[in-house]
Amino acid sequence: MLPPALAVAQEKGADGRGLIAAFVAGNEVMIRIGRATGHTNEARGFHAPGTTGPFGATVTAGHLLGLDAGAMTNALGIAGSLCGGLLEFARGNGGMVKRLHLGRASEAGVLAASLAAGGFTGPRTVSKDNSGFSASFALPGTRPS
Repeated sequence: MLPPALAVAQEKGADGRGLIAAFVAGNEVMIRIGRATGHTNEARGFHAPGTTGPFGATVTAGHLLGLDAGAMTNALGIAGSLCGGLLEFARGNGGMVKRLHLGRASEAGVLAASLAAGGFTGPRTVSKDNSGFSASFALPGTRPS
């Protein structure tokens, strides 16, 4: 959460208090999403920072951009479409992509929040239904209802 927090805080001239509040909010969301999926993203072959990180980074950036509830909902919907990152790197032939997943999560968060701030919309049910985040990335039986 720190790279997007620093980038957006610098751009917006946020103070330290705002930076810390955004950082904490983003981490809280990312951790809650990980827990809601039972941390099963990796059992399905996805690198968790690449799948939960965009949500945390979005909340971090959105907080600093002053998104209201509707815009934040849109930003989170956009973030869901920006999730990714396979665990194949951990099988011994990974190159440098592990680092890429974290960078792309930060990038995704800033992009999602910025798009939402400009009126771009995303699905309001990104964490629900048969085609949302949990259905796509979490193992059956661990998906929140």
